[in-house]
Amino acid sequence: MVLLLVLPAVAQEDEIIKAIEIQGLNKVSREKVLYALPVKVGKPYRPRQPGEVIHAVYDLGCFSEDIKLFTEKVEGGINLILIVRENPTIEEVEFIGNTKIPTRALRGACPVKAGDLIAPDSAQKIKSAIEKVYRTKGYSNASVLVNAADQGTTQTIAQVVIDEGEKLKIRDLIIRGNKSVPTAVLRLQLENKGSWLFIKNYYNSESFRDDLDMVRLYYLTRGYFDVRVRAGEFISAPEGGWVSPVIKIEAGQRYRVGEIRPSGFTLFMREQIVEPFKPVQGRHYRAERFRDCLQKVKDLYGDEGYIDAEIYPDYDTDRESGLVHFDLRIEEHERVYVRKILIRKNEYPAEGENFVERLHGRLSPPVGDQVIQREVLLKPGEAYRRFEEVASVDRLHSLGIFDSVEAEAALTDNQTERDLLLTVEEGNTGNVIVGVGLSELAGAYVHGGYINRNLFGEARHLRTSFLLGTRDIQFRIGYLDRYFNLPGTWLDQYFKGDPSGLVPFRFEIYRDALRLREYEETHTGVSALLTRVLRPGYLSEDWGLRLEYVETEEDGYHRAHRWGYFGTRNGDDGDEDTEEDFNTTDDWWWPTRGHILGGGAEVGFADGPLVKLTGRYSRYKKLSDRLIYALNTKLGWMPLDADSVGISERLFMGGASDLRGFAFRGAGPVDDKNDDLHIGGSLKLLAQNELRFPIYKQLKGFAFLDAGMLGEGPFELDTPRASGGVGVRFSTAKARRYGPRWKTGITGVDLMRGFHVEVSLGAPILKDSDDDTQFLHFVLGSAF
Repeated sequence: MVLLLVLPAVAQEDEIIKAIEIQGLNKVSREKVLYALPVKVGKPYRPRQPGEVIHAVYDLGCFSEDIKLFTEKVEGGINLILIVRENPTIEEVEFIGNTKIPTRALRGACPVKAGDLIAPDSAQKIKSAIEKVYRTKGYSNASVLVNAADQGTTQTIAQVVIDEGEKLKIRDLIIRGNKSVPTAVLRLQLENKGSWLFIKNYYNSESFRDDLDMVRLYYLTRGYFDVRVRAGEFISAPEGGWVSPVIKIEAGQRYRVGEIRPSGFTLFMREQIVEPFKPVQGRHYRAERFRDCLQKVKDLYGDEGYIDAEIYPDYDTDRESGLVHFDLRIEEHERVYVRKILIRKNEYPAEGENFVERLHGRLSPPVGDQVIQREVLLKPGEAYRRFEEVASVDRLHSLGIFDSVEAEAALTDNQTERDLLLTVEEGNTGNVIVGVGLSELAGAYVHGGYINRNLFGEARHLRTSFLLGTRDIQFRIGYLDRYFNLPGTWLDQYFKGDPSGLVPFRFEIYRDALRLREYEETHTGVSALLTRVLRPGYLSEDWGLRLEYVETEEDGYHRAHRWGYFGTRNGDDGDEDTEEDFNTTDDWWWPTRGHILGGGAEVGFADGPLVKLTGRYSRYKKLSDRLIYALNTKLGWMPLDADSVGISERLFMGGASDLRGFAFRGAGPVDDKNDDLHIGGSLKLLAQNELRFPIYKQLKGFAFLDAGMLGEGPFELDTPRASGGVGVRFSTAKARRYGPRWKTGITGVDLMRGFHVEVSLGAPILKDSDDDTQFLHFVLGSAF
């Protein structure tokens, strides 16, 4: 019985807690107790909280039941006085009766150590852990008894008395009746296994019962609702020493999903609730697929603020039709609203920092609460929509400064209100990178740089990098501010289309000296890009300016002055500056559905008037559980002949991110006097087709068929080129956890973390004799 003692005349409702005093602590730290308390200094103290305080302290498992709580009236509020008595300390854990397993091994497996405070569940923890050690070694009949021998009021000895029993080897594990599931597949699910050569496994009666349940569950989750799994007659040696356990299976028929019969719903139409189950109706029941359908219905409610909605499924089988019908009893409960946004940071003091770490700490102090708040889509007083909670976590993860972000709908005094409790742990926000590599453009190279993802504690990005390669030399300094403050009222109002004030601004200074087959090309310049977010992750508008000085070996020195506005811009190397205009995909790296539509324009001067229009359309369709069809089309057009501008500004075709199977800028028109010099064109059409499939987790495979045409003039097209091949992609970035991209609010500018690599093998199907082909392509950070 827990004793609660409160002075009722002293603690009035909502009085402010001025201090919390804890008496009786010895081994337990004061911080540990304070962290567990549901009350805090400076917060109001409410009448229902004394019991919560007592139970929170007792649940720590460190104190006896006679916990006392007093309140003391002081100026401006009250002091809380908590009196506790610590449980006895375990002086020693003593093992008795063990002859087969040494004490040292048992002591290492024991979850309770000398010096620990004894807790109500200490004896059960010791018993379970030691019996598990014996079962693992084959002593399935071993039993353990734990005694506590008190040594006064503050110390005790835990005596672990062991009856080891006998060891029984498994000769073979026999499974009978499994006509529809291979034996090897079932054996992978089981803990008991047969012995083979020098590998010995021992019988464990408890784990064998678990194995029976595991086999039964395996069949049930695959639609065998009439399955019976039991132990058959064991085969054993007449003299003892070994046994062959037998599992007997009567699978019965496999059922397909039939009717979905919801009840108790008022907020949605029946068709809306049944819709998520249509892909599984008529197919063999699979538990994981059905769970996904149930989750979609829960998300339907959660997206409207009914986060407490519960669904209770029940089923009945029809053996004649082979169908299983499901009744869904829905309890909608009340709509829940957001009361407060609470932020809890797990910050640890830095120790032993060197000069570089101290310098980085000044450039990148801990992130401020206002930075976290602006990424949160949930707002106080609004409905607690589940997709906004998940999207807020995704947005915070995308900043690249947190190791972990957790969101919790914390209970409040009002059943229809929740506090959004965000627990964040700031990780390493800066990196110094040095490495070597090999790519088709740069050749063999050395690269390095410094990345800061939390500049001045505002989640701004600073990136400096260099690359020294056999065919390319690069130096770049980049800066990203997601919430750029614009001068002037009109500009500010125009660009802040997103309610959160998201106005991404990117600035870069660069120098890139690239050595191609017939000439060298050096770019030196600055670029700036300002994004107007009309609908986060869905619709945006880009306004950019680039000033660049280009030097080529053949054309001498010339200047290129360029500026562009909204949409996707196809660069001179075929890579994409992916600020999409219209995006309904469900994931940014490996989409399975939706489409992307973008367009852009550039106007400037580059040895002559430059006007360049570009467009892109991509579509993704899921063909089956494992196959995805992806189409990516690109269009580029310049109304003037290509030779009126510098060669670096023209449209080209070929390369790992363009027409695969051909070298970089290796397909299309060539110079009249030099067949090895590809001169680009003014009109480009390209289509990339891929059939995608998963291999293992974030490792994906694909087969591709690319086709394109490039014309030297604005109204002419050369003969078509085509290629085919296969490849793999890998990414360390996490897949999106929730719904379409427009629901998460993630924009392309947020997707800056993770390592991505692509390797593809391609061969031309249609080509010209002057084209340069390439079989192996290797790309970092590529996917369409």
